[in-house]
Amino acid sequence: MNLQSKIRIDKALFAPLAAIMSAMSVIKRKIISTHAPESVKSIAVVKLTGMGSIIQSTPMLQTLKRNYPDAKLIFITSKSNAQLIRLLPMVSETWIVNDSGFVSLFTSCLRLIVKFFLRRIDFWFDLEVYSYFSTVLASWSRARVKLGLHRPSSSWRAGIYHHFIQYNSRIPVSEVYLQMARAVGSTEAIHELYHFLIHDPNGLDQKSTAILPEGEYIVVNPNASDLRIERRWAARNFSALINQLATQFPQMHFVITGSVNETGNVNEVMRGLDKEILPRVVDSCGRLSLVELIQTISCAKLIVTNDSGPMHLAFATGTAVVALFGPCSPLQYKMNDRSHVIYKNLYCSPCVHLFLKSPCHGDNQCMKMIGVNEVVAACAMALTGASAHETVSRNEVKFLSGEETVLGLIRR
Repeated sequence: MNLQSKIRIDKALFAPLAAIMSAMSVIKRKIISTHAPESVKSIAVVKLTGMGSIIQSTPMLQTLKRNYPDAKLIFITSKSNAQLIRLLPMVSETWIVNDSGFVSLFTSCLRLIVKFFLRRIDFWFDLEVYSYFSTVLASWSRARVKLGLHRPSSSWRAGIYHHFIQYNSRIPVSEVYLQMARAVGSTEAIHELYHFLIHDPNGLDQKSTAILPEGEYIVVNPNASDLRIERRWAARNFSALINQLATQFPQMHFVITGSVNETGNVNEVMRGLDKEILPRVVDSCGRLSLVELIQTISCAKLIVTNDSGPMHLAFATGTAVVALFGPCSPLQYKMNDRSHVIYKNLYCSPCVHLFLKSPCHGDNQCMKMIGVNEVVAACAMALTGASAHETVSRNEVKFLSGEETVLGLIRR
C-alpha cells in the first residue's frame, strides 16, 4: 500500500470513526471519572511513520525509562519501522501495525485490540500529529491516561485524550515529546538522542563488507521519503557535488545510499558522475540492512543528505553531517555538534508543519536556491573539523523567488 492510499484510507475511514469516538469519550468522561494509576506498569508510545521522528523520540523514551524503571515500555509502529525500534534497549516490546495492505491492516488492528484487553496500559503517548488512525487506536487502547499532540486543526481530537500537549513547531520535536513525558510527572529529563553504537565489523555480512570502500569515504543520501518528496535536492546537483568533491579530495571514496524504492533517483545521480571517478563511487541502494546502514554512516568521514531518515541516523551516531533543509526548518530537530546546516529561510517554509501536501506542488524553491558551490564549501569545512555554526545559511526571510515570484501563494 503506497503513501497516498494510506492517506485516503485514513481520511475516508478513520477520520469519521475518530470523530464519533471522540464525542463518545467526552460523554463517558462526564459520567465516569478518570484517575491516574497509583503505580505505572506499562507505557505505550505510538509513532507509526517517520524514521526521523522515531529517532527524535529517543530522549523521551530514555526519560520515561529513567522515571519509570519498572514499567514495560511498548512501542507501537508500522512494520517498516520495527527493525529500528528493536535496536532501542529501553523498549521492552514492539507491537506492529502491518499497513502493507487493507487486509493486513485489518488483521493487525484485531491483534492490537486483543492485546489492549489482555494488557491494561497505564500511560498512552500518541506522537502522531496528522493521523486519524492513531486517534482511533488511542480510543481502543483502554489506557488509563492518554496523551496526544494538539494543533488548531486537530482540536476535535481532545475528547480522546486526557492531556493535550501543544505542538510547538518553533522548538525541536524531541523537546515537544519530552513535554509530554513531563505531563505525567517525569522530572529527570534526558535531552540527548540515543547514540547508536554499531561499530563491530561482525555486524556487516560478507556481501555488505564487499561493496563498501576500504579507505575513507563520504556517504551521500540524495533521497527523501515520499511523505514529502519536496525535501529532495535535485539529482543533478548531487552529481555535480560528488564530481567536485572527488576532485578536491582525491583520496576520498563515496557511498550513495537509498532503499530499493529510491533506485530511480540514485540511478539519475550515478548517470551524472564523471567516468573517471566511478571506481571511487559505491551504489549501495537497496543493498544494506538498517543495521548495516547505521554502521556505514557511523564509520563515514561525512554524510551529505536531504532532510531524511539517514540524516537523523547521522545526528544519533555523532557523524559529521551537511544537512540540506527546505520544506522543514532545522530548528525542528535535535542535532549533534558536528551538524552543518544549509537552509534558505523562505517565506513559505516550513510548510511541512501546516500542510499534508506542499502548496508549491513540487516547485520547491527552498531547495532549488541551494547552490552546489556552497554545499561543497560546507563539506570542506566539515571534513576539516570546522565548527558547525560557521556554515549555517539561515539568512533573512526571502519573500520572492529568483523569478520574482511571490512565495507562499497557495495553488488551488
